This record gives sequence, C-alpha cells and structure tokens, in this order.
Amino acid sequence: SATRPEYWDAVARVETLVILMGVERLPAIVTELLARGRAPDTPVALVRWGTYPHQETLVATLGDVVERVRAAGFRRPAVIVVGEVVRQRQTLAWFERRPLFRRRVLVTRSGEPAAELVQRLAELGAEPIEAPLLRFVPLPVDLARLEAGWDWIVFTSANAVRFLLDALAAAGRDVRALGTARLAAIGGATARALSEVGLRVDFTAATPRAEGLLAEFPVPVAGLRLLIPRAREARELLPEAWRAQGAHVEILPLYETVPDEAGAARARAAIAAGVDAILLASGSAARALRQALGTGDLGAAKTICLGPVTADAARAAGLPVAAVAPSPDVDAVIATTIATLATD
Repeated sequence: SATRPEYWDAVARVETLVILMGVERLPAIVTELLARGRAPDTPVALVRWGTYPHQETLVATLGDVVERVRAAGFRRPAVIVVGEVVRQRQTLAWFERRPLFRRRVLVTRSGEPAAELVQRLAELGAEPIEAPLLRFVPLPVDLARLEAGWDWIVFTSANAVRFLLDALAAAGRDVRALGTARLAAIGGATARALSEVGLRVDFTAATPRAEGLLAEFPVPVAGLRLLIPRAREARELLPEAWRAQGAHVEILPLYETVPDEAGAARARAAIAAGVDAILLASGSAARALRQALGTGDLGAAKTICLGPVTADAARAAGLPVAAVAPSPDVDAVIATTIATLATD
C-alpha cells in the first residue's frame, strides 16, 4: 500500500520513477521522496497529453516542482517522471522541436488536397482542424460537346479533372472521349491530377493562375478552339482574354460550389476556441468564411491565402491577410505557414 512507510522506502531507492495519475497527489509524493533522501535537485518532468499535437511538458526539480506546477496551472492528466533520465530531454525532445508544434491550423479545403495538407501539418507538429467551407456538387454534363473538335482542353483545377472523369465514367465512357485535343493545366496540382489518370499534359503554367496561363501559353490562340471544363461560376478573365485574342472559347460546367454549413459551424467553433492560422484556398472559401463569421472576427488567427487571387477576395470580404502562398501546391503552403507562424 502507498500509505505504508516501507512502500516509500522502496520507491525512493528506484533511480527512475514513472508515476501515472499523480498530479493531484504531487505535494505528498514529493514530501515522501525528499524525506527518504532524494536530492532536492533531482530533475522532474510532467508530460500532459503526451504524443498529441497539444502536448505540454514542465521540467523542474523535486525542490521546486510543486510550486512550479501551481504557478503554471499545470493540470491532469499527466505522467510524472523523476530521475536523471529527465536531463536527456534536451537531446531527445525532437517532438516539441517540430516547426509547427502546438500550432492550431484551420484547413478550409476538402477532398484529397486537404487530406495531404492535413497529414503534412500533423507531421510537422500542428493540430490541423478540418472545416471545409464549400461543398462541390456535380452538374449534368453535356459530354457531346467534347466531340466538337477542340484544339486544346484547358483544366483550371484538379476538381475539374475529377468531375469530368466522374461524368465520363457515369456515362460508360473514358478518357478517349477527349479525342486528339492537347491538354493544358493551370498548375502543378492540376497537372498531377491529369497524369495520375494516364493523361499526358502538353502544357503546365509555371504561375498557377489564369494570368499565368495567359502569359505563358505556348502558342498564339487566334483561330484555335479552346474548351475549359470548370465550375459553373469562376473568374471570367481567361475565356474573355482568349476571345479577345481571336480564339473560340467555350465553358463546360461540371460542378458548382455551395456553402458547407457543417464545415462553417466547425470553423466558427475553432476560431472561437482560438487558432493560430487559417488556410484559404479560393475566393469562394474566403467569402464563405466571411459569411460564416457574420460580424465576428478572426481573433489572433493569421489568414494565409493560396495565391494572390484568393488574397484579393479575402481582403474584399474584409478579412485580414497575413501571407500569400505563391501556389496551391502543398509544399508551398507548408513553407508559407511555417514562415508566417515563425514570426509570432
């Protein structure tokens, strides 16, 4: 029994102690160990929520741990470690040295791009909170329009690739329906979505937005027939500019974006509880966040936008923009997030 003197006589002789569920009894534990000869400078560590993104660690000595726990408001549940092994923490504390450790990051995307981003954030120590602000709803697709003899089919998002392939599959067709058209992608993520289904991309814009496609397109578009599969509502910059240059451009609507009420509720709750960063992937997401918040604000959260177009939409919606990732690629978003939060 822990109330018997011989129990504490034996425990005090053990070089390394690991004590579970002992925070409330910490003063009594310390008193027993000191009374039996453990040195006041014996190192002690308390670890709360170990291995979770919000792990907390307090390091002290037997001589001051009770006061330091009280001053820090350190609460259960926690594991208590007593002994010289605690000094190894400076060498072994890789978990807490990750660049996004204990950062709460609100991810407002959905689907595969969000899954990869969430995984990378977690690996770097963050607590990612998934709250998609938009849902993508497929539309009836006039697949006969694919047979109109297009010179180029221009994909402006990975979602467009997915929804077009889904529509083809539902009709019992496949990528052969694209015929001999050359394929263009607005950026690396869209190009990868095409490559993953066996489609060779003839051109990928280095600057992943409409302005990049316009400036970098490999051939003059005058006289060409261009098809843009995309969302029903999107920026009209690309089709209008190409038409002005003499191209025949048509839009093939594949899906529409609608607010995700459940995601909006999660976003509001997360922001109210406190987040360090909010990642916005599109102008539609920025407007949806503003709508979800109503007259509320972001607190201390830093808004990181994926690209300048998203940043412009966020500012227009009255949201402060802390940083702009140069592209929607996960590597670029991660690098921007680390750099932005490192300034805190």
